[in-house]
Amino acid sequence: MVKHIKIIFLVILSHNLNSQEVFFPVDSNSQHVFFKGHNGNPSIFTLKGVYTYSGKWKFHPIALDSSKINTQTLMSIQKFNNQTLISFTKNKNTFFVLNGGGYVFKLSDNKLSRKDNSVLQKNQLNSAVFLHKNQIHMHGGYGFWSFKNYTTFLDNDTGQWELIYPKSKFLPNARWKMISNLIGSKLFVLGGRGNLTENHKKDALLNSHYFFDLDKKEYVDLGQINPNLPLKNNIQSSLIIKNKKVFFEPHRVVFFDFKNDTVQIYKNKNLFKDIDINKPVVEFNDTIYYIKNKKDKIVLAKQSLESVFKGELTELQISIPTKSGFSNIIGMILIIIFCWVAYKLFVFKDFLKGLVLYDE
Repeated sequence: MVKHIKIIFLVILSHNLNSQEVFFPVDSNSQHVFFKGHNGNPSIFTLKGVYTYSGKWKFHPIALDSSKINTQTLMSIQKFNNQTLISFTKNKNTFFVLNGGGYVFKLSDNKLSRKDNSVLQKNQLNSAVFLHKNQIHMHGGYGFWSFKNYTTFLDNDTGQWELIYPKSKFLPNARWKMISNLIGSKLFVLGGRGNLTENHKKDALLNSHYFFDLDKKEYVDLGQINPNLPLKNNIQSSLIIKNKKVFFEPHRVVFFDFKNDTVQIYKNKNLFKDIDINKPVVEFNDTIYYIKNKKDKIVLAKQSLESVFKGELTELQISIPTKSGFSNIIGMILIIIFCWVAYKLFVFKDFLKGLVLYDE
């Protein structure tokens, strides 16, 4: 009897452990985009429709706005995945922006339409893509054999991508694959990769950061960055928790707090084991949803947000601390005092020499 109770207990325990993993309704090789739906739920965008998870998966077929979009338009994208399409959700609308510039799709009430009147551009690949004042922006990126250091936006009236002309003397190094976060009207940009003029390195890791004030159209240089920062990220994270840009890796979670110039790293071995770092992470109702790779399949996994903060915390400063003007003044005063003492000793030496000669 006791043996049977133990078996039942193990079965229940196994079920509870596996309850953190949910069946994924599409194949790993299929064309799909994992994103956060307008209700906050984890969702999957496919060419046939949208799957939404709320305790269980529910399929919603989508209709195409034939005036601007057709099946051939979607098929021309070639790779229909999270590396090709970047998603943003505002109110009840979800926007899918083509990586590099060009097509912008809008999903609203299970109807897919086009927001742009442009063509495939591929001019700002792996740029910082963000939504500001109801307009989609791209900063930096790579395309046509050069890195970019400018910002473009989709004009909602014309459907064309337009260039923002900065009014500042300082212009940052051109780059792509940067870490960025929009706080208010300021786009903070950290690291990234680009060319270095001083040693002719190509696609090198950059050690600078700055912000672009979208209202004033000015760049502000924030100097070099702490060399100990974890800057190698394979995806453009769109997850924001308490105004912090968050990246998830198998053994750690990194919070970039640009407002306070700090980075928090929570290490927790195997907490996000087998996570697919090429797919975004969704946070909904204090639960983290992410794609997990198994040997022969993929699943939707979930962890509580609280479990993240139980890991070992390391906090780093983003900027390299600079010496204050006050410390520089103190240093100058000490140098002056040292020179004055040295001069007096030299004069005193001549005075003693004169006394000796007088005595002789």
